[in-house]
Amino acid sequence: MIMSEKLKYTDERQSIWSFEIPTVDDPILLVCPECSEMARAYPPESCEHRVKVVCPACSYVKNGWCVERQGLSHFHEEGDFFGYKLWLRIPCAGHTLWVVNRRHLEMLESFVAAELRERNKNAMGYSNTSLFSRLPKWIKSSKKREKLLLCLKKLRLKIVCKFK
Repeated sequence: MIMSEKLKYTDERQSIWSFEIPTVDDPILLVCPECSEMARAYPPESCEHRVKVVCPACSYVKNGWCVERQGLSHFHEEGDFFGYKLWLRIPCAGHTLWVVNRRHLEMLESFVAAELRERNKNAMGYSNTSLFSRLPKWIKSSKKREKLLLCLKKLRLKIVCKFK
């Protein structure tokens, strides 16, 4: 009898605020308020904590707010960021599933697909500050795994279609 190995996810203790500050390589993906296409929130070259929203479809540009490291405090249940709707959001299993950027999507895909989920502890023991310790129960539930994976696949297609 051949035993198949379970998909495993090990929490690397990525902090819950690590997605809040965009990077040039991994911007926060937003809905443009002018044309409803995909806009991107980037850090300007001069200051890593100031965000610049750019839409390549209609040339919308807005320099803006200061982002502070306070957890995912700037993201709300329905998936908006400082008044902008997130591009990657979808109704899923009776909730709104939202994703900030590619890296966030990849991490959620790995977490949801895993049948075995492990947490590492640091010198102070287990911590409740990692992103995955703070996920809603409906995302952690194995009962919703197939629905979540389907929704995550649809969100991935939204990125792929726009970056072709």
